[in-house]
Amino acid sequence: MKIKQFFIVICVILLLAACGGSSADESSEPAAEQQQEEIVEEVQEEVVEEPTEEVVEEVMEEEEMEEESDEAMEAEDSEEMTEESSEEMAEEAEEEMAEEEMAEEETAVGFGDIAMSGIDSDSGLEINPASYGPGDTFIVRGTVISMNLTPITSPEFLIESPEGVRYRVKTQPLDETFFIDGTQWQPFEYRQGVGAMVTIEFDPSLTTSDIPSGSDLTLVMQE
Repeated sequence: MKIKQFFIVICVILLLAACGGSSADESSEPAAEQQQEEIVEEVQEEVVEEPTEEVVEEVMEEEEMEEESDEAMEAEDSEEMTEESSEEMAEEAEEEMAEEEMAEEETAVGFGDIAMSGIDSDSGLEINPASYGPGDTFIVRGTVISMNLTPITSPEFLIESPEGVRYRVKTQPLDETFFIDGTQWQPFEYRQGVGAMVTIEFDPSLTTSDIPSGSDLTLVMQE
């Protein structure tokens, strides 16, 4: 009887052990599945998060590149505008210089604004009178059409006014004769066509056949 009871007890223990192991296995399976699901979710989150960060970085890089490109374009536009402005200023400066040079040439060549007729405002003398005679003092301004440079200490010039009136005059020596700008010709350089200004003093003791004199002959370069 005791052996039978002992045997029954052992069987019960074995049955309980078997049931407990299966229940442990069954309870462990959901835990394992839960762990697998959590791992899968973490992996998915990492997979989702990493591309998102990369996309954000790429977008930021593209925006930075676009901003740099815009800045570079603005810098280029600014440089081009600066260059164009500099070129325009240079052209304007060249034009102004050219105009100044032309004005200087016009002043240097010919009589410029010097009056060629009427009354001289400084001296009150008549300029290029139509007729003259002994006792007259007047100013002649015109072009040398003939000259006699012998002797060079008492040269003679025939000067024609713009109206065609001619005046013959003896002047100061050639070494005392200058251009308006202070330059001077050597005797061999004198030629017809040069401009001349002189104050003629027709001495009253002379006759109309005599040659009056002038002591302030000034030459004027003409083209």
